[in-house]
Amino acid sequence: MGIFDTENAGYAVAYAEEAAMVDASELIANALERSAMTKSELARALNVSKSEVTARLAGERNITVRSLAKTLHVLGAKLELRSTFSVQSQQAARGRIVQMEQYRARQVQRAHQTAPAQAKKLTEKRLISAMGVAK
Repeated sequence: MGIFDTENAGYAVAYAEEAAMVDASELIANALERSAMTKSELARALNVSKSEVTARLAGERNITVRSLAKTLHVLGAKLELRSTFSVQSQQAARGRIVQMEQYRARQVQRAHQTAPAQAKKLTEKRLISAMGVAK
């Protein structure tokens, strides 16, 4: 094992949090540079201390989405959020879809094996509807 226990699920969460904080500080730094405002001017506009602005720029503050949006707005920028999914998450989602399809197939098979002759005429669509599962 290295310095960090990367196999630990808590590590991935902590890494994601820290990466988001660094991303936020980079957004502020880039907007500050493009705005031509000084740290002092930004601090006055936000009604915070210059040291608070410095801490935000260093990624040392876990600021709220509201604070980030306000900071960027004051600097003439707009906050746009997006998310991406890891390959592992995509594979897990795909696995759930496959499991659901297998479940549906087993339900159809069971209905045809155990039900009376008229139940055999049920279509998969009617079975899914009867189970309350949207396709």
